[in-house]
Amino acid sequence: MRRVVQPRRSPSPVSTHSPLSARDVRERKTSFSKASSGADLQVIEWNIADQLRQVKYHPEHSRQELFMVFKYAFNQLIESKAVVYKSILSQIKAEYEEFIDTLERGQSQTIYLQRMLKALLSEKENVRHFVQRGDELEEKMAKLKKHNAQLREKLHIIRAERARRLASAESKSMHSVVKETRLLIPGLSLKDLTDLPTLKKTLSSLEAQVWELKEATKSKFAERNQKLILKQQLTKKENVRDHVFAKHEKSKERCETLKVAVEAARTVVDNPDQDVHVIDVIFRELANYGNSKYGKKSDSLQFFASFDEDDPLKKKEAELLIEYVDHFNNLFDFGQFELAAMHAANSPMGILRSYETMIKFKQAECKEGEVSPLLMFCDALMATASAAQPLTGAMSSECIRCALSDGRLDLATHWLAQEKLTFSIPLGDAFCNFCKCLKKCSCTCIPLAQTVYMKVGAHHQVVACLCRQGKFSIMLNYAQKHAKFTTEDFRSILLRNPSPELAKLMLSSPGTNGRVGLLSFASVVGAFLDDNKPEMLVNLLKHLSQSSSDDLSTVMTDALFNETRSDNMDSNRWLLVVDMCQESGLLGIGVEVLSILTIREALNKASIAFSMDYIS
Repeated sequence: MRRVVQPRRSPSPVSTHSPLSARDVRERKTSFSKASSGADLQVIEWNIADQLRQVKYHPEHSRQELFMVFKYAFNQLIESKAVVYKSILSQIKAEYEEFIDTLERGQSQTIYLQRMLKALLSEKENVRHFVQRGDELEEKMAKLKKHNAQLREKLHIIRAERARRLASAESKSMHSVVKETRLLIPGLSLKDLTDLPTLKKTLSSLEAQVWELKEATKSKFAERNQKLILKQQLTKKENVRDHVFAKHEKSKERCETLKVAVEAARTVVDNPDQDVHVIDVIFRELANYGNSKYGKKSDSLQFFASFDEDDPLKKKEAELLIEYVDHFNNLFDFGQFELAAMHAANSPMGILRSYETMIKFKQAECKEGEVSPLLMFCDALMATASAAQPLTGAMSSECIRCALSDGRLDLATHWLAQEKLTFSIPLGDAFCNFCKCLKKCSCTCIPLAQTVYMKVGAHHQVVACLCRQGKFSIMLNYAQKHAKFTTEDFRSILLRNPSPELAKLMLSSPGTNGRVGLLSFASVVGAFLDDNKPEMLVNLLKHLSQSSSDDLSTVMTDALFNETRSDNMDSNRWLLVVDMCQESGLLGIGVEVLSILTIREALNKASIAFSMDYIS
């Protein structure tokens, strides 16, 4: 008999677990109702496609939405289009929905059963682990019980041994008491030993003696072990006193040594012009101090070592310095001069930034076409130096000489502009000696030397540089403003730089004490004649002949009244000058010189006649 399946009521769109909202469900019902009012099957299919597009249907992710859309379409078809087949279609729909619900429930139960199966499998594994852990614990408990039994047995043996020893000691003490009681008390007869009042009296007397002995022991006697303790304490305090005294003497000696070092360093600071290194001065002073104090040659390094001999950090630092120097020597021996130069320039405490290291690089062999090792070291020194801690004077001069000898004037100029060098006269001499210009300097070495000389206040060298550049006017201004030159100094300048232009400037420049000219005409003429340079004298006379008559008369007047014995001029030498003027065609100057000689001779004779008249 066929089972009649009651048609199930289709679930409401709102009550289903669809991801669609109530508004979407109402809109779909409305659309399907509109389709059912007079549309055919194509309209329903179009509505289905439109609803699927609205929910953004995807075959892999939107199976629930697809089911809901077709479900609503099928319900609408049952209600409106298939009145004849309504009952059978409702049964078919109910069977399909029941089957689908069954599949969903089966799927959820499958997931639940899988979880239960995993739980059961893990439970079995846990039980196995628990059993294994229980066996291990039982085995440990058995071992502990066995060990406790052994300890209990040992404790019982120790207690029995202790009781036996206590019983033996007690029996020995009782035996000694009994033995002592058998002895007689000294000074008592047998009758007195049995007399109770006599025994009491003797006991009181003995107790008094015991008390006296105890008091005497406290005040008059000391135990032998106490004497040893006191002797040890006394020895210990004497050792402490000797140690403190030795430490005091050592500290006193260190203070004296440090005072000598500070005084030496202060001397170097107070005299910055000296081209010496402060460490060298301190070493020398410490050596002199050791010689004067101990009467023998002493090493200055031992004084520095005495300061740090008990400092482990200083010892470690000394070891590191030794390793650093050894590494530098290895680099230098293997010919890696560039690495050795950078290693030495960055040495801690500047231990390798010394003139001795520079000499070592200077003595190294240099291959043709390569940069010299000394220039590498100088470049590394300049790269690591600073304006606050410039190189010493000797190292500065050596760096400049090295750069100039390698033809690196640009590098020397760059170093000089960085202000990392110590200016000195040898530094300026290095630039002057490098200049090979015949007339005026065109290589800028002389101006650089002039800058160095001006920094150190070497006025004579500054004047020489200005003369080599032909800047006579600037030179005279500098000499009058900054240097206190005498007449002999100006005369030496003229002899070293013989020039008619310079001589004319010295004759016309205002001198001291209102005099006209830094040198007199007689002094200039005498200088040229002494130096055996008559051609320079002739050129000077030609320049004077080209000047105005007032200037010429001023110069001649100066020759008349300001001639001194140091000018080394007499009548014969003046006549020689006149002859030179006549030979050179300078008749005007020759006449002026003769007139000066005549006037001066007349004045001398008049002065002598006046003196004779005054005496008579």
